[in-house]
Amino acid sequence: RSSDLVDNEGEVLVTCHQTKETASVKFQSYSKAGKHFKELKGEVRSESGTVERLLRGAWDKGLDSYKVKSVLPKNNYESGTHVHSLWKTKERPAESTKMFGFTKFAMELNDIDIGICPTDSRMRPDCRLLELGHVDDASKEKHRLEEKQRAAKRARDAAKTAWKPRWFVSARDADTDSVAHVYAGGYWRAKLAANFKDVPDIY
Repeated sequence: RSSDLVDNEGEVLVTCHQTKETASVKFQSYSKAGKHFKELKGEVRSESGTVERLLRGAWDKGLDSYKVKSVLPKNNYESGTHVHSLWKTKERPAESTKMFGFTKFAMELNDIDIGICPTDSRMRPDCRLLELGHVDDASKEKHRLEEKQRAAKRARDAAKTAWKPRWFVSARDADTDSVAHVYAGGYWRAKLAANFKDVPDIY
C-alpha cells in the first residue's frame, strides 16, 4: 500500500557514550531490495568492536536481538537461540488507511492536552483548521501567522533585541562535542501552576 512506502536507505548508528557500545541498523531501499525492503539487519558491538548481538526484524513489524553463537567465514555470524524482543508494532486502528497509515499514537500527537503552554505548536490555528478539513481557511490563517511573525521580527530588529528561547539554552554536548539546545527548566512548574502569563502571543 502507498501508505507503507517510506523509502529509507542507509545505516543508523547508535552510540552509548558511557559504555562505548554501538548498535547499527541498516535500512534498505525499495529500488534495491524489492519486496524485502522493510527488513532490518544490524549488530551490537562492544567497545573493542566485537559483535555481541545480531539485530533482525522489519520496520513495520518489530526488532529482535539475538546473542552471537559463533563467527562464520567472511565476517558472518551465527545467532544463538536466545532472543530478546526489543519492540513490536501494535495493530493499527481500523481507520488507519484513511489517515495516511498512521498508528494510534501518531493520530493523537496533535491532540490538545489540558493546561499546555499557549505557544505549544498544537495550538496553531492553521494546523487545526487543516485537520478539520477547512483547507482555504487554513491557508488564510497560515498567511496571517506568517505576517505576524514578520512584524514581530521587525519590532525586535528595531529594538535591537535578539530572540531568546524560553525553555531551552544553547550548550555544548559533552559526549558529542556538538552544540545543542538543552532544557533550561521551568516549563513543568509553569504548567502545574497554570502560569504562562509571560509567554509571547505568537498565534
